[in-house]
Amino acid sequence: MNIEAKSYNILLIEDDKHISSYLKSAFEARNHTIVVIDDGNNAKEHLKTINKPTYDIILLDLMLPGATGWEILVKIRSLSTLKNCPVIMLTAIDDSSSEARALYDGADDYVIKPFTFKVLMARIEANIRKKTNNIISEIELPFSDGNFEPLTDREKEILGYIVKGYNSKEIGNLIFISDQTVMNHVKNILKKLKVENRMQAAILALKYNLI
Repeated sequence: MNIEAKSYNILLIEDDKHISSYLKSAFEARNHTIVVIDDGNNAKEHLKTINKPTYDIILLDLMLPGATGWEILVKIRSLSTLKNCPVIMLTAIDDSSSEARALYDGADDYVIKPFTFKVLMARIEANIRKKTNNIISEIELPFSDGNFEPLTDREKEILGYIVKGYNSKEIGNLIFISDQTVMNHVKNILKKLKVENRMQAAILALKYNLI
């Protein structure tokens, strides 16, 4: 199934200009939004201004001027607005003790420099998906008992786009069918899943791994 990647809001805390410039260009070329901070103290000040869930992922270097990555990681995990935001450490420190400490302190992943963008992007998507699935799995769904008819491959494809936030016209353009045909498929999806709207369908898709 070919589902285009979602656009993510990314916070990169990294003092190496070459790395941050490269990642900024690479992410923006793929329609992601990225904020770059190159100093630990500035990062701590920025975190204080966050009053709602803002980022899909945080990429955090360990060795920074000002506050260290360790301090920032602890700060991130103390904020209710970021408690569900995955944090990936980006570091040249290739030692198991540092990796274990980072994971114990609340990091979700630990990526050693140098790394390829392809691998980093895969890690980002895997961690966002895992965190989202964990949140969804804990949600009680009063609108569904988990029993529904199986979906066709086409319906799964369209449901995947619904999860990504695409509307009928956009889905039609992506898979080369009319938006009316998409809406007919959506109607069937809602009927099979026994839900009232696309949002409920998307939640079921994530909770029960339907796509």
